Amino acid sequence: MHVRATMKYRITDPVRFTFGFANGTAILTNVVNNALFWASARMSADGALYKDKGGFRDLVVQRVRQKINELDLGVTLEPSDVETKPPIDVRAAFENVNSEEQKRSERISAAEGDRDQIVSKAQGEAQAILARAVGSSNRFVTAVAAEATAFRDQLPEYLKDRQLFRDRLLADRLGRVMTNAQEKFFLSERPDGLPREIRLQLSREPVKREAPETR
Repeated sequence: MHVRATMKYRITDPVRFTFGFANGTAILTNVVNNALFWASARMSADGALYKDKGGFRDLVVQRVRQKINELDLGVTLEPSDVETKPPIDVRAAFENVNSEEQKRSERISAAEGDRDQIVSKAQGEAQAILARAVGSSNRFVTAVAAEATAFRDQLPEYLKDRQLFRDRLLADRLGRVMTNAQEKFFLSERPDGLPREIRLQLSREPVKREAPETR
């Protein structure tokens, strides 16, 4: 890869920078070159060119500042810039890889969006189901409690006259069971307690039903 670094510095100790070294500017150039090789050895070309250009720049600037302090050059590093570019003969390959990486990121983002939407919908449905279940449970408990209260309230009446209570409940249930019955037959018990003889007339005429009117 090709790298161009533009380092800005301020001379804070002119005596040290001028008389302490034969050529302070050349030393700074060597420091920058050293930082470029040092940073390049610690990062992939793909990272320095596309994925983490800022990270590569920070490595170079950090190395330059470290060497300036070690050598005591008498300068202070100002905000600087580092540019990276792929060689011309392989630039198309790098751009193709970068393009595919962007497409991959877009697909991942779309998949994550779909996932979040599905999870959110499932959580909403789960909450709705749970709410319905809690509502049904509360209604069931309330109904059972009401029936228990009703039975408890009717207990004194049952204890007063059990047979009358049973007959009244039986009549109520028979009324519900036979609501839609077309024919009803009632067989009462004999006063003497003896069984009754039941005779069924099987040859009777069937009931004729009127045909529905046609329009």
